Amino acid sequence: MPSGLKIVDLLRHHADLTPHRVALRIDGEPRSFAELVAGVERASARLSALVDPGSRVGLWFHNCFAWVESFLALDDIGAVSVPVNTRLTGSELQVILQAAQLSALITTPSYRKRRYTEEAIATLEAAGRALPVIEASDAQPASAWPVLHSGGQREPVVASPAGVFCIQ
Repeated sequence: MPSGLKIVDLLRHHADLTPHRVALRIDGEPRSFAELVAGVERASARLSALVDPGSRVGLWFHNCFAWVESFLALDDIGAVSVPVNTRLTGSELQVILQAAQLSALITTPSYRKRRYTEEAIATLEAAGRALPVIEASDAQPASAWPVLHSGGQREPVVASPAGVFCIQ
């Protein structure tokens, strides 16, 4: 693989060659390569105003198009994705927040009777940490994803080495 090539570049390549071909299907709903690239570009535009290349961003929500678009947008920006299991509790999230030194968190308003945004903000406030919490969902385009902020002390952003795109 050539140096500097990103996963999102491969997606764009496929969109150029076969824009109408199904790239991904979630819960039976298809997205073409062109649709997926458009979603990733909207997410990149939204997230690039909030995160810097090399910064670590948590993804704490279920499998959906918004998750995929966020993951690929972070790759596009050069930020590092930190997927967080949706079954973890707020106290377990707090451990990951500290260990991974996140600079932002992308989550969803609710899923399976849990209110992830509320849990995330409560967890951050209990830890005394201030991070942007981006509320992502398939119900709205990335350009409309609200950004909430937790109270607390803003910590310096820890940049990851070049070439790292995901920490698990």
